[in-house]
Amino acid sequence: MKPVTSLCLYAILVSILFAVFPSHPSYADAAKITTPINDFSVVEIFKKGKEFYLAQNYIDAEPLFQQCVKLEPKNAEYLSWLAQTIAFLLADQAMKGASNLTLLPEARKVRELYQKAIDADPKNERARLGYAIILRDIPGILGGSIKKAESILKGVIKDNPENIFALHHLGTLYIRKKNDCQKGLECLKKVIAISQKKVLSPEEKLRLGATYHALGKTYLEELNDASQAVPFLEKAAEMNEDSVLAFLDLAEAYRIEKQIAKAKDCLLKAVKISAAHEYKRFDDDIKSSAKKLNMKKELGLS
Repeated sequence: MKPVTSLCLYAILVSILFAVFPSHPSYADAAKITTPINDFSVVEIFKKGKEFYLAQNYIDAEPLFQQCVKLEPKNAEYLSWLAQTIAFLLADQAMKGASNLTLLPEARKVRELYQKAIDADPKNERARLGYAIILRDIPGILGGSIKKAESILKGVIKDNPENIFALHHLGTLYIRKKNDCQKGLECLKKVIAISQKKVLSPEEKLRLGATYHALGKTYLEELNDASQAVPFLEKAAEMNEDSVLAFLDLAEAYRIEKQIAKAKDCLLKAVKISAAHEYKRFDDDIKSSAKKLNMKKELGLS
């Protein structure tokens, strides 16, 4: 099973910038701003925007980053944080079934913001990473380039060997675009090794589950080794409790390993998450999994 193969190009683009797929926004940890934005300095606005972002409250983070860019339009860091926030908002819309035409204008904006950030500061790591992912995932006819993306990611790693985001995305580039699973797994496992020996930033902690998921997915789908996939997917589901994909992939791995009770439990969790957030993009994958586990009747699926 390869979940969500029907996702449109731009939905994939915007949802993959700093994770395989983001969890649904959670607002519990971010306090609302009650003071008018104009009463804060740009530094304070940026700080509050990052607090919302790290709480996965992208809806409230976006206008704050917009204000930062308005006040300092050539600040590469502000431009990049705005770009990635819009990307996650678009990913959520894509999972809820938004059409390609609806997403396209904002997806273009993400690309333009990263380009502006690169122009403002060619050495900015966040801008280089975001732009590399765009080059990796869009067709050549639209300006994409696997070769350029790989070069940029390698450049970021050369400058900062412990940049786990660059290593993650270089690994997924090798796996998805160059069919080189071994190189890809090496990069992804470096991320895990680095995470175990250093204190991670809040953002690194937030996205680490994506690397465990990418590892498990590679073993499951590319190498047909469900037993190797299970521990990575278990960790991914533990770290990303709202990830429909993590639970769908784990359900498939358990099914192959004949751990049927666990597989059914994972599918039920995926169904619950998808329904709670009105994610329509997973309907076909849920039906496919339910059919394999003889749960269509139990789940009320036709």
